Amino acid sequence: MWKTALGMAPSAIVLGFAVFYGFAMRGSHPSVAITATKVPHLVDALLLSFGLASTGGFFDLGLRTLTVRVVAFAEMLLMLSIAGGSLYLAAHAVWDRLGEILRSPQG
Repeated sequence: MWKTALGMAPSAIVLGFAVFYGFAMRGSHPSVAITATKVPHLVDALLLSFGLASTGGFFDLGLRTLTVRVVAFAEMLLMLSIAGGSLYLAAHAVWDRLGEILRSPQG
């Protein structure tokens, strides 16, 4: 069950942070500035979250406050830890399988 949760975690993380960034884009003084269209759209929050999750950057969005920058950094670290956990699980499974192959009697 926890392997399934680990596999679903990136999608949940991207959507959760997109909701946070969507709220940060609201108001007369938004914490996230949209440089291209100047008007926030729902896709901008999702694009920002996906860009940060893939450690690709902010695209054409500006992070104005320290809070949003810290949250963006936390999202990147969280995604890297999920990727590291997945890599560990894959390496562990390969190592176990290789051990089984080498221990099995030939014949």
